[in-house]
Amino acid sequence: MSTEVAGEDAAAIAQLYAKYSQGHDFGEPGRWVEVFTPAGTLALHRPGASGPDVTTGADALRAKVEAKVHRVPPSDRPMKRHVNDTLVLDLLEDGAVAGRAYFRVLDHADLDASGRPAVASSGIYRDRIVRTDDGWRFDHRAVTYDE
Repeated sequence: MSTEVAGEDAAAIAQLYAKYSQGHDFGEPGRWVEVFTPAGTLALHRPGASGPDVTTGADALRAKVEAKVHRVPPSDRPMKRHVNDTLVLDLLEDGAVAGRAYFRVLDHADLDASGRPAVASSGIYRDRIVRTDDGWRFDHRAVTYDE
């Protein structure tokens, strides 16, 4: 049986989610990579793909994010913004945390008819988060995109 995570641990893990998002959005690969354990895994599940796109380890994760964030213009106002909500954290028997949250990526370069940013993508994060000497880190992040 799992138990809800609260207090300082919940706050620290919420910051982990924010660093993941803003590290990508502001073009800060180092900030983005440091939210994972050194052997951490990112699995992207896209509709219609034959299987997940899996990246494991700090060097491979850095290469993956650097291939994307170099397209972000240097700015204090990123054009794409990851927004997380409805974060649920459950403490597992082995001391790790199962995290789950919805996400949306807003594209401020692509405005709808009313001038609002378009939703570029959305989905669910499913995470295994572990406590390390450097604090809480993603050991495994599964990103499942909506249709």
